[in-house]
Amino acid sequence: MYTQKIERRFWLAPPRTPDTRFAIVGNPRTGSSHLASLLDSHPDIACWDDEPFLAGEAFDRSEYATPAAFLRGLVFNVNAQAVGFKLLWDAMVRLSDPWQLFRDLDVALVHVWRRNRLDALISLDLAKLNGAFTSHYGSYDTAVVELDYSHCQRWFTWSEQRDNLIRAGAREHSIRRLEIEYKELCRGQTAVLDFLGVPRCPLASRLRKQRSGGQSQSVSNYLDLKRRFAGSRWAEFFED
Repeated sequence: MYTQKIERRFWLAPPRTPDTRFAIVGNPRTGSSHLASLLDSHPDIACWDDEPFLAGEAFDRSEYATPAAFLRGLVFNVNAQAVGFKLLWDAMVRLSDPWQLFRDLDVALVHVWRRNRLDALISLDLAKLNGAFTSHYGSYDTAVVELDYSHCQRWFTWSEQRDNLIRAGAREHSIRRLEIEYKELCRGQTAVLDFLGVPRCPLASRLRKQRSGGQSQSVSNYLDLKRRFAGSRWAEFFED
């Protein structure tokens, strides 16, 4: 759905074909919700408020037969200069051919990623433990998690592979793509605004940071994991 801001500011005006259509893609816990909220605060951008192609979400509940029809009829049917939605990996692989969809609808990609994949995993597992994937209220109730060594290995490998598949897919299918790393995104969003072709202006997110502690404070077996990963290609992720 769109936020109340969008409903008031955009739905009352006649629909138009947006100059830019975009999808926020990548792995979870890379700042995608923060970016969507920031972009939605821009006067010339409408950004869908959740992930419409996740199982059981807006597309599955709609009467549209295809993702393209859903995007044309509902998501992009808004009076805004740039219009977008989130399509993270789990939702992206539910589409039969996302690359053809991007090409047919001229959808550009804002690819968010996180260099420190341990931080992303800590955030993901805390979100699962607390049942709080997007927070309007602040810190997690449970702030410490125990991480299994094999679980970390799989996440480091899989998340890297997914980012590389997005890079390769966009390149192979000639899809416009901006790649922005989590810390760069937190410092500022001018690169994203320039990519979307909208004027630069201050942005404000409705969301609040959920994790407050460092790695060693958030992972109960942090020192053991750091020791076991020492000397591996993943050792750099253990920053505390």
